[in-house]
Amino acid sequence: MTDERPPRRFDDSGGFAQQARAWAVALNVVYYLLAAGLMGYVIDATAQTWPRWTIVLGVVGLVVGIYRFVREALQIMQQGSSGRTRPSDRGAPPDADD
Repeated sequence: MTDERPPRRFDDSGGFAQQARAWAVALNVVYYLLAAGLMGYVIDATAQTWPRWTIVLGVVGLVVGIYRFVREALQIMQQGSSGRTRPSDRGAPPDADD
């Protein structure tokens, strides 16, 4: 006798999609910091104003990255809490009178 299981399907409500979105939100801070710092470095290299713009744009990138992180994290939390049901609503047994 073989143990045949149905093929696994990707379920968007599972943990994989939520984990992928959380990683994307968290890495946005790093991407903003690196992008802004790199732009500052290029400006400093061409204008010979080392390290003024690297620091200024690095801090701006960090602030914008943290702002977006908080905003998107709150949005994820609101979506998660609105989709949940109370334990009493999930599998409440029907009344015996029915």
